[in-house]
Amino acid sequence: MKFWIRLIVGLVLLALIGWLAIPVPAQKAPRPEWKVVNEADNAWPEYHELGQEARKAETFPDDVLPAPGKNPQVDAVRPAFDRLVKAAARSGSQRFEEPPSVGSTDLMYVYKDEKTLVRLALAESRRLAGAGQLKQALELSLACYEMGADLSEPGADLTPTLVGAQIRRRASLVLFELLQEPALTEAQARAVLAVVESCNQRIPAPGQAVAWDREAVARGLEETLEQDAPPLPGLKARLQSSVQQRMAAQQKLLVEAMQTWDPAQVQLAQAQAEKLRTGGLLMRDAVPEMKISLSNSLRQLYLDRVNASALECLAALAAYARQHKRLPARLEEALPKPPVDPRTGKAPGYRVEGREAILWYPGPDGQDEQGKKAVNFEQRDQDEGADVIYRFQLR
Repeated sequence: MKFWIRLIVGLVLLALIGWLAIPVPAQKAPRPEWKVVNEADNAWPEYHELGQEARKAETFPDDVLPAPGKNPQVDAVRPAFDRLVKAAARSGSQRFEEPPSVGSTDLMYVYKDEKTLVRLALAESRRLAGAGQLKQALELSLACYEMGADLSEPGADLTPTLVGAQIRRRASLVLFELLQEPALTEAQARAVLAVVESCNQRIPAPGQAVAWDREAVARGLEETLEQDAPPLPGLKARLQSSVQQRMAAQQKLLVEAMQTWDPAQVQLAQAQAEKLRTGGLLMRDAVPEMKISLSNSLRQLYLDRVNASALECLAALAAYARQHKRLPARLEEALPKPPVDPRTGKAPGYRVEGREAILWYPGPDGQDEQGKKAVNFEQRDQDEGADVIYRFQLR
């Protein structure tokens, strides 16, 4: 009897050793199409360097910079603004050599130097406009907007996409002001429209941004398993397969939810994705927890897309107003194919009240309230019954 027990145990051990030792083919994590940029054309290294230069005046709090010669700290940063305009005009943009750290929960300190550079550059834009240098103010503000678009490139996790949205939002607020300057010409308005349209084509849809994020995580896990997994080839391959299957299931679930633009569906999908994360038999905790709230991220991405669309519309309205000395009765007269609301798929609401045009989008809740109550960008709990509203005054 003991002989048979030993035999059975021995056979089981041999089978287990064979299962662990025999190599099996492992699927590699998906790779996005890398955007190859010549070193001489790549603007991002200079953005980073200029951001570090901006530290010299990072504590300057005002929305408008003082005139040259008034503040030595600010004057030390001013050469960076000219370089920023030149960098943004390059044909290339950021290419990630390595994905940034995954799952950051506090965006305040991510790309802090770059955001300081943008804040100071936009404060300089306001000063230039006040000094009658509208052309230079527009160039600098548009450079900041392009810098925000350059952050959203394949191969990154979700964090730089969200930071890029923050940068574009800041730049668009200043551009909204500049587009209503009395000195603005039709040619300048159309130049703004051309740059903004080009940048907006590079803004990823939420599903694409999450797909990039999951692919970046999968690449990092793949490298970790390659280095740290046990040396038995079969075990390593099976560990990789278990993790990759969970990552693929997570990605499919989250991408489909994000494509609906519905925060409730996204919140449910993220809860289901967390169960998938720990559902494997092998290395249950290998897949890192997604600490960013995707429903909050979806709101930010929605407002970013709407803001970008509104900037196109307002630039077209400004060009039309300069050409015809009046506001169009219909938005399509200024922009034949206005960008649609990403959630409803419908064109924005538009009406003229005296010398003011009012443009609105239904808001994160998807309900069109005819532009009566404005969304508070900073208060997520006040979205119900509110639209995203923009105003353009004929001056």
